[in-house]
Amino acid sequence: MENVKIVVQGKVQGVGFRYHTKTLADQIGILGTVENQSDGSVLIHASSNKEDLQTFVSQLKNKKPSFAVIDDVTVTTENDLPNYNSFKIVYP
Repeated sequence: MENVKIVVQGKVQGVGFRYHTKTLADQIGILGTVENQSDGSVLIHASSNKEDLQTFVSQLKNKKPSFAVIDDVTVTTENDLPNYNSFKIVYP
């Protein structure tokens, strides 16, 4: 199981991006969370095998909601994520 932190920047708040991310995660079998950040970005913590994580990131970039505009996606390895048992949207 690999753990990553994904930061998506652009017009990704108020356009259904978190719901879309959860839908993709559930389809692929990704565990973790997605939440809006105060700087306008979206933060995703994701856990799965390497191949599924690569598919997830690729689909986040290429199958976005119609009103979303992605300027940058940063993926970093995380070592100390909790053991997730599902994928959840975190609300402030």
